Amino acid sequence: AARRGVRAGGRQERSTCYGLMEHSISNYCLGFFGLFVASFFANFGQLYSFGRMGEFLTRRLRECTFAAILRQDIGFFDMEENSVGALTTKLAKDASHVEGAVGTTLGLMVQNMTLMIISLIIAFIRGWILTLLCLATFPLMVMAQYFQMQFIAGAGGDSNKAYERAGSIASESIAAIRTVASFAAEDKVEGLYLKALTSDNAGVKRTAVGAGLGQGFSLFTMFFLYFCGFAGGAYLMDHNGYTFKDVMQVFFSVTFMGMGAGQAAALAPDIGKAKPAMLSIFSLIDMVPAIDVESDAGERPASVQGHLALEEVKFRYPARKDAKIFDGLNLAIQAGQTVAL
Repeated sequence: AARRGVRAGGRQERSTCYGLMEHSISNYCLGFFGLFVASFFANFGQLYSFGRMGEFLTRRLRECTFAAILRQDIGFFDMEENSVGALTTKLAKDASHVEGAVGTTLGLMVQNMTLMIISLIIAFIRGWILTLLCLATFPLMVMAQYFQMQFIAGAGGDSNKAYERAGSIASESIAAIRTVASFAAEDKVEGLYLKALTSDNAGVKRTAVGAGLGQGFSLFTMFFLYFCGFAGGAYLMDHNGYTFKDVMQVFFSVTFMGMGAGQAAALAPDIGKAKPAMLSIFSLIDMVPAIDVESDAGERPASVQGHLALEEVKFRYPARKDAKIFDGLNLAIQAGQTVAL
């Protein structure tokens, strides 16, 4: 009878444990399902809103850049750096580089920053000593990402100039393909294009090496963070009364924070390319020509008779200052008179 009572009690305890486990598992399943639904809508809203913003920004930048190109005077287009190919390449690429840093990339940056802040708060609540110990590696990670971004941003401008020169050669040679073919200059034009395209190979290699070293050092600091977390957690469990649960919660919170920092660091190349592209675009948009067709300043005559007189006009093209075009030109044109120069 005693044995039957013990067996019945054991079955009842197991039944109670199974019931608690089933109840806990059901709650966890419902919680994960809720996270799934919330993550779906949150990620959809994030990618849609930031992606749409980036597309509108790209269109607006291209509109302003094209309007700024049309606003310039003729002397602007005589400069070598303002050839047709260079301007079309700038119009196509620079706006895309800017969009790559402020579109979905900006959304991911906000997401990772939020993840880092929430993880940091949880880690400090569960164990501030171990959190501070793990955070000792973060200055190294931030330093690596800073130098990586500066390296990419510094080399991005040279690469853009090389691509602009190559685009200029390609655009002008295709536009004048009959002239190129008549002189059998296809090989020469191809050589010029390849030379312009590979003129910044050294800069591209330096950028790749800098980005690789920065990313590698960032991963090193992350694994060093793991080492500090486990070693420091073991010491605090022995001497400061930390439980295994405290150590794991702090460790995973700091790990998630490190993952957020690593994902944010992976966006450094896009941000590095956007900086020189943004400077190039806004320098063109802010450029005011000497003869501004959009300006309302100046005198407005009440009536115009059509009589035109030029006196002692001296003119040289900005790109060819050694060649005189007009040297003391005097010209008078009466109303209704037709003159050809």
